[in-house]
Amino acid sequence: MQEEIKELIKLNNQELLSVIKNYLLVYTNSLLKENNSNNRKILMSKLKEYINTIKEENSYYKYLLNNLSKIRNTEALDNLLYKMDYLNEITFSYYDKLLRDYEENIPLQRDFKCPSKDFSTINDREDLKEEAISLTISFYDLLKYFSKEDAMHYLVPRSKFISDANDFYGCYLIEDGNILKDIKLCLPPIKDQKSLEKCVYLYEIAILMYYHLHSDVPKADFRYLAMHEVNKFKERKLKKF
Repeated sequence: MQEEIKELIKLNNQELLSVIKNYLLVYTNSLLKENNSNNRKILMSKLKEYINTIKEENSYYKYLLNNLSKIRNTEALDNLLYKMDYLNEITFSYYDKLLRDYEENIPLQRDFKCPSKDFSTINDREDLKEEAISLTISFYDLLKYFSKEDAMHYLVPRSKFISDANDFYGCYLIEDGNILKDIKLCLPPIKDQKSLEKCVYLYEIAILMYYHLHSDVPKADFRYLAMHEVNKFKERKLKKF
């Protein structure tokens, strides 16, 4: 997998050099045959866009390379690499068509209009970034995130991780009458974004419940607060990407 990712970076860089060369050739041709300087500004701005896009894509690959030893779910990694490669093809096709349209427009001496773009480049795909990060996060990272919570010392020994048990994942309250006596958790092993978010969500509910142990079971619905914690966790990890 390491060699495959390195090869993807190499191909990206080769493709980038080729695109830069082609754009500059057309730009030079435009200088000789076209009077509209605004058109050339558009062309160069689009080239800059493409360069930034490839830089962003390569940053994903480098992140995955640097954290490859932490990734246990190779199937999810393959799926992410496939999505990125497919998006790369769409992105290249768009900027290649833009260049060809521009070249055809030169002899016409008209204001250039970029072709419509009906997709989001990797720069705008926060979902892919979240997916990449989730592949490299372990249960240890989760413990570090909740490290200030004394409740985790109580909850971790009462946590059971089971694969393929969607119907049973949850935070289970052990009650005596209306008194909260104990808390148990059934969780998925952390191997992708979905399982990671599920663990954060359930641990946050369990932590909130922990502070009501040996008291009346709270009637409050903690699901909204738990989802807020999931979003906060995602934002913190995105900043470290």
